[in-house]
Order: sequence, then structure tokens, then C-alpha cells
Amino acid sequence: MTTNINRKKAEVLEFLKPKMPPLVLSFLEKNLCYSEAGNYFYLPILSIPPCEALFCIWLPASNWRKHSHYESQALVVPLSGTINHTVYHVSADTFFTLKTEDINPWELKFIPPWAIHSCRNLSNGIAVSFHFYYPRRRNIQLEIADH
Repeated sequence: MTTNINRKKAEVLEFLKPKMPPLVLSFLEKNLCYSEAGNYFYLPILSIPPCEALFCIWLPASNWRKHSHYESQALVVPLSGTINHTVYHVSADTFFTLKTEDINPWELKFIPPWAIHSCRNLSNGIAVSFHFYYPRRRNIQLEIADH
């Protein structure tokens, strides 16, 4: 599994290489984290008691399944690529799709604290997005399994 993650990380760094100075690339190589659940990389840039911010680097076909951030609200801004975002409503143990939309580069998306949502990169290329959470997300995140 580690070999596969290292290959994906190399793919991300190769994508970013023409866009970043060598010092930044070196920093990214050492500090990028990987989410197996969503098949994406992320870089925490701020995590203090009132808020949290990070960059997400979405591989092609990355899919962060239905989840909630409990009481945290979020702002999401794709920097490159398009992120598909779906918000769900729950009624009598059934999920209904409330809204699905594509968020294009530099469009701002607000995600309310009550939202159960999913994000995915449907393109054939890598997408990069900035995420800001307030208040800072709890360590526990509710992930909802598909039945």
C-alpha cells in the first residue's frame, strides 16, 4: 500500500512542479498527508482553537464519501480543477440528494454546519482546493456508509 501512496504522491508533486518554487515543493514532499478514505492529499496550514485551514489535492476520481463536520461550517474554494459537491437530506433513515453542483476554480462554496455532504473530483486531472473550517473541526468526523 505504501508504494501505491508514494506513486500517487510523486504524481501530485510532478503536477505541482511547474507551479511551485523548489523550496515549496520540498516542504510539500515532507508535509503532505494522505487520506485513504477519500484518495486525496491534504496540507494543514492552520489549526488553532477557533479555526482550521488546509489545502486538498484531489487525484482523478477522488471521492470523499458522505460525511458531516458536526458543528463546523466550511468555505471551500477550488484553485484548479472542478470539485463536484453534493448535499444530502436524511429522513426516516433514507438519504435524499438535496443539491449537487460543480464548484469551478475561484468560486466560493459555503457548507453549513448541519450538512451531510460529499466531494469528488470527476475529471481526469488533479484538482486543488482550499478549505477553511470554523469552528475548528473536531477530531471525530461522522462518515456515513452507503447501504
